[in-house]
Amino acid sequence: MRTERLSASADPEASVEETLQWYVRLRWVVCTAHAVLLVAVLGGLTPDWPLVALAVLWLTGTMSNVFWDRRVREGSVPMWVRAGVVVVDVLLLTHLLHVTDGPASPLAMLYVVPVIVAAFLLPTSWAWGIVVLTGVGYTALFAIESTDVLGLAQEGGRAGQGRCRVARQTHQRGLAMAYAFAAPTLVLLVTRVRAAQQEAAARLRHARAIRMQTERLTSLATLAAGAAHELASPLSTILIVSGELKRRHADTRDQEDLQLLREEVERCREILTQLAADSGAGMGERAEVVQLRSLVQDAIEPRHRPVVVEGEAEASVPPRLVSQALRRLLGNARDASGDGELRVMVQSSPARITVVDEGEGMSPEVLAKAQEPFFTTKPEGQGMGLGLWFVASVAESCGGRLELHSEEGKGTRAVLVLGKA
Repeated sequence: MRTERLSASADPEASVEETLQWYVRLRWVVCTAHAVLLVAVLGGLTPDWPLVALAVLWLTGTMSNVFWDRRVREGSVPMWVRAGVVVVDVLLLTHLLHVTDGPASPLAMLYVVPVIVAAFLLPTSWAWGIVVLTGVGYTALFAIESTDVLGLAQEGGRAGQGRCRVARQTHQRGLAMAYAFAAPTLVLLVTRVRAAQQEAAARLRHARAIRMQTERLTSLATLAAGAAHELASPLSTILIVSGELKRRHADTRDQEDLQLLREEVERCREILTQLAADSGAGMGERAEVVQLRSLVQDAIEPRHRPVVVEGEAEASVPPRLVSQALRRLLGNARDASGDGELRVMVQSSPARITVVDEGEGMSPEVLAKAQEPFFTTKPEGQGMGLGLWFVASVAESCGGRLELHSEEGKGTRAVLVLGKA
């Protein structure tokens, strides 16, 4: 259960959904507090505050949150809707401060709430736009307050009102300076945290993919080993008995049947051998720094020739496992190109091995399925469809990938990427 919670928190999409739900609840709390404020005004506790203006603000906030709550529950909240709700909140807060205590109100610090929410829910440029909007709203409150204070100073005693005005403006300037520092700092911190979270989520997804590939290879290896162990003895017995029968029977038809029996048994043994190889006998092997050119040359078998190898590079990989993958890749290229020349290019940054054949190429439909397990276009008995899947799994376990580029009539280029740049 703890692992599931950690995984969910590392997922950026899950984090955005949680923030949306939290923001809906926060706005309901604000609407409730606003309703309590209305009751206080009706009771005469704050007679100087305009009842109609506060009622309109409460109604606007409540209706907007009904809309917001419905969109969040539907699970589809476009970016413009998120931005629109944050802008509405900034405007509502600005108007609320205007009809109550102005910029001197302690509630002015609530401007940081939409700034933080914008940094979580919106792109960075949009979040900075919300910072600018809150700054404009705060500045407008100061301008209105300065005009009101000036009018009071003209109506009453100029000396006392002047001192009051200076003290009030000094306090307000301090609040404005604090906000001017706090808002950009919050955006910077939140965007950095969000970027770090996204990077951690990408690493987690990559680690999960590698773990899944490793588990699939391990399962297949276990299956192949078990099948080979269970079938090796009866197949060997059948071969021995068929050999004895062939020597004892002179009838031509019996000889043909026995020969067919031996061929089918040999075919079963080859399938088991291929299955065991495709399952990756090198799983769990430690990575070593090796020269990829030497690894390619060691993987070339007589049936693969002619092969031209170009380039030099080194990489930290499990050599036996990558060598198996290269043999499969070269085998597939030879099957596709017939007697044509195979070209192998070794490159670095990132380390990669490219195998180019002169075959007929693959159609887009075949190319889309080529790396799927048990998919093959070869005749029955000539392939199990695990070769490219195994190569792709090895590449992913090394932190890379298998790229296939092919067009019908133009051959195929397979790129085995072994790690990141």
